Amino acid sequence: MFWCCRVWGDLCPFGFQVLGGGGGPAGAAALPAPALADRLRAEVRSAEVVSGFSAQVNASWFSFSLDEAERVPYYENLWEIWVRNRAELSNYSFGLDWIEAAYFGFKPFEVHAKPRTLAEARERAPYFALNALRTDAGSPLYGDITVVLRPSVANAVSIVSAFDTGSWAGMCNNSFMPPAGGFDHNCSAYPGHAGLGSLEAFDHLLLTNEQYWHNAHTLERLLVRTLSPSSTLTGPDFVHYFEVLPAARLNFPEHIKYTTSHPVGSSSPPFPVFSARPAASGYEHGAAGGPGEYSGQNNGIS
Repeated sequence: MFWCCRVWGDLCPFGFQVLGGGGGPAGAAALPAPALADRLRAEVRSAEVVSGFSAQVNASWFSFSLDEAERVPYYENLWEIWVRNRAELSNYSFGLDWIEAAYFGFKPFEVHAKPRTLAEARERAPYFALNALRTDAGSPLYGDITVVLRPSVANAVSIVSAFDTGSWAGMCNNSFMPPAGGFDHNCSAYPGHAGLGSLEAFDHLLLTNEQYWHNAHTLERLLVRTLSPSSTLTGPDFVHYFEVLPAARLNFPEHIKYTTSHPVGSSSPPFPVFSARPAASGYEHGAAGGPGEYSGQNNGIS
């Protein structure tokens, strides 16, 4: 793993950090509770915001692909992909639309779950995850290519959910069979807008995540991975993540720190796919749409 930097130092290439000073895990364990909480908050704020997609074009046009990335100058959301490719929307899209409009507060479509134009579709955001547990692959459940946002962008535009909202749409509205017992959940823990936060306002999300996943030991797992980087990840760790929707248009290359590819099932480390392409790459920067194009003054920093 890329545990190459001090907690208060600069980010290493993939942004992973170790706790420097204070005698490592043993020293951190001896810290007063407020100091330990501050250190954990710093780790959360520095964690990567990542998304994943497949290198190959998905026949159902369900998600972003490398082909789309080469043709479109920004990271599209699912609705844009579906409209652009004239996909036949399934029942899944109804739950997705409800979550985005009622829970996240995005502008409703004129017709429920059926945007008619790309302009309508651009009112939504792509799905990301907070890599709080510092996995090498970033977002391995959602494709073999991982996109990493620039920290300055992630901190400015991230709306953070306490849990994977797709799991709620699937498991709590009776659209799908519930998962195996290892992913026990509590639908009544759904908090509405109170279940949202940011990388700065994050503490309350830990409690909601714990309640929703029914004793997920989320805070415990964050502490273990933070204080003991060599600790082994578990299967539920990849499910109990914090979901992120960036409320901005994410342009290539300036809003993306870089991307890596990590083929599913491979034991090899991630390798770069494309990153920080110059303006001469031929990408045309479209007008802002939907949540708005991010144009923060710290746009170019890592």
